[in-house]
Amino acid sequence: MKIDFIDEPELEFGAGRHIDIRFGLMNYGPLDLGESSTPKNISVGIVGTSETIDELATWLEKCRNGIAAKSSNQPNLFVKFPGFREDNVLNTTIVLNQQLQRAVANREFDRLAGLGGSPLAVQRAVEVFLDEIKGLSEKRLANVILCAIPMSLLRQQGEAVGVSDAEAPTNEQPVLDFHHLLKAKAMEHGVPIQLILPMTWDETKRLPQKARNVRLRSSQDEATRAWNLHVAMYYKSGGIPWGLPRAATALTSCHVGVSFYESLDKARLLTSVVQVFNERGEGTIVRGGPAKLGKDDRQPHLSEIGAHDIFLLALKAYRREHRTLPARIVIHKSSSFSNDELSGFQSAAESLGIELLARISHKL
Repeated sequence: MKIDFIDEPELEFGAGRHIDIRFGLMNYGPLDLGESSTPKNISVGIVGTSETIDELATWLEKCRNGIAAKSSNQPNLFVKFPGFREDNVLNTTIVLNQQLQRAVANREFDRLAGLGGSPLAVQRAVEVFLDEIKGLSEKRLANVILCAIPMSLLRQQGEAVGVSDAEAPTNEQPVLDFHHLLKAKAMEHGVPIQLILPMTWDETKRLPQKARNVRLRSSQDEATRAWNLHVAMYYKSGGIPWGLPRAATALTSCHVGVSFYESLDKARLLTSVVQVFNERGEGTIVRGGPAKLGKDDRQPHLSEIGAHDIFLLALKAYRREHRTLPARIVIHKSSSFSNDELSGFQSAAESLGIELLARISHKL
């Protein structure tokens, strides 16, 4: 047996490189350190019940001054959170304003109790949050909106809210996911959102044993939870915490990811969705045209024209964002590539004078 050791790749930060995100940020600052686009004050909106808003806001204030590392013999695994202030780590601070905190009455969630975790209950729970998200977005003051999920909603819809690691149901009935549905519908309001479970700000909170019809994810230590949330808010507010180092001789690359979805009732054709990223991970999302299941492999595929058009759409979005076209394009797809798709992608690349085109299938 021959064993090769592959070194862990370094990440690039503001003033240096490191293999660990936390040490990299503590030692060298974020990648966009000193740039005019770096967020200095992140105005945070919060939607939840009066209780969850107060508890989350209190925890955020605690995080501002740092969270001690979990006691362990592995100091590189459990790292302290040094705080979130203008003079620390990301050189950014959170601004909490009661005018950007919208409380939902507990009775709104009590009314959903009789519906359990049904699709109707999920839709109504989403609407409750959406009403408040819309109100906050209209103020045009919040950089990111935190949705502080109450325990009552978890008890009713634990699996639908997205706290389960259990396998998906084997029956044909679609499961409506609260997390995914809220994220999708909130996009039209133009403010990034972040869903936060009660276990994030208070690790003592647990669902009653009788309500645990799904296996819950194990809770991370408090410092790790603080790292994850604050870096996410930094990124969602327009910051770039880190990136992959790029050699001066490397070609500019664009990564195009093609995936598919269908309506819950399966009445509509599959539709392609494209995510476009550069080599630093900066990207955008565009939506393509209809797709169909292949007769031979029963996987979703685009027609030749559909592949050609969606490729041009993706590159148009890339050019709009980066003011130039890439020298190299890598297409990632959630199913195998058909001959029609390959022809469509290739013809689109040739029409733009792009010679280097690679493809990667992520088919399970």
